[in-house]
Amino acid sequence: MNIPFSLALGIQDWLRVFTYDCYVADALTSGLSRGASHRERWQLAVDTTYRLLVSGLLESSLGENDDEVVAREKYFNYAVLLSRCDPFTSDVKLIAPWHEWDLCGTKLCKELIEKHGVIDLELGSVCDGFISDIENIFEKKNVPWSNYPLIPINY
Repeated sequence: MNIPFSLALGIQDWLRVFTYDCYVADALTSGLSRGASHRERWQLAVDTTYRLLVSGLLESSLGENDDEVVAREKYFNYAVLLSRCDPFTSDVKLIAPWHEWDLCGTKLCKELIEKHGVIDLELGSVCDGFISDIENIFEKKNVPWSNYPLIPINY
């Protein structure tokens, strides 16, 4: 597993939640990494939102009915916008993009959750097979896990 444990746990937990309901990107600013700073949480939320959308684990009406190339460009532009808007500010104009689009778990997301029994996992445990599949999907979609920002935030 290349993704750090706390982030793997956060991704797994959020994808489990996304199988039940849709949420806005702001949801990913919490729970991805325990004890991370404001800046780290912002960066993780931007990169993870982009990776999950591009990889087909999450979907949004933003890329609906577009071919993969066009949707990817829209997702990239959305992630760049998120990278410029501090989700922890009290400025309503700056946090608006974080609440603009509903993100929903896809059929692929739900199939992986079911395949690995993630719904029934004890809270706090990570399914290595599930995370391995996620890492493989990220790799295939050219958004592999890295310790470096994918889309650096403008702090």
